[in-house]
Amino acid sequence: MYQLTPDELGDVRAGSFSTHGIALDQTIRLGAVLDRLPHRMIVLAVEVADLGGGRGLSPAVGRAVDTAVSAVLSVISEPSDRMS
Repeated sequence: MYQLTPDELGDVRAGSFSTHGIALDQTIRLGAVLDRLPHRMIVLAVEVADLGGGRGLSPAVGRAVDTAVSAVLSVISEPSDRMS
């Protein structure tokens, strides 16, 4: 689990987050140009280990769900005065 700010995404390999042909950092830049970004943005990302097919969650993903949920809850519960 990684917690990134939009500025930190420039170091991420282009297209590694995108499933639609545009990288996440490019999407954020577009939002900035269009003046459509929220006051505060945090990106919570996970690293892909296996892109193979299958049903349900892999054991590794199943074990990581609680970590991901905790990270989201932590970010959304931060006081608004820290949001900048």
